[in-house]
Amino acid sequence: MGKRGFTLIELLVVIAIIGILATIVLVSVNKARTKAKDTAIKAALEQLRLAAEMWYDDHGSSYSGFCSSDEATNISTSISNNGGTLVCHVSGTGDAYCASSDLPGGGSQCVDSTGVTVSGKTCSGTTYKCE
Repeated sequence: MGKRGFTLIELLVVIAIIGILATIVLVSVNKARTKAKDTAIKAALEQLRLAAEMWYDDHGSSYSGFCSSDEATNISTSISNNGGTLVCHVSGTGDAYCASSDLPGGGSQCVDSTGVTVSGKTCSGTTYKCE
């Protein structure tokens, strides 16, 4: 009566299949993580837009000082934690602002004082609009 068990070839084939499946899962998870970070940055920029509107109302119809405010700093930290970098500009007269961030998945997101929230644009420090 012969010994029962798996051959070395059978074991290697099973290990190779498990390795391939694990690689596919890891790639899918990394894509999902990147999309989640992009979404978190977009949400943070929307939060920044709302905070800027409240700042404008509370500071005599002016955005002056907003980009260095605690609110903007906290949102900048949130964006940094998700792999982005906040760029925020306020006009010298305080009547306009824009803010943008690069996205880990590629591209960028921008908000400005005209109410624009747009993908693929960045904040211009000269026109204070998403361009």
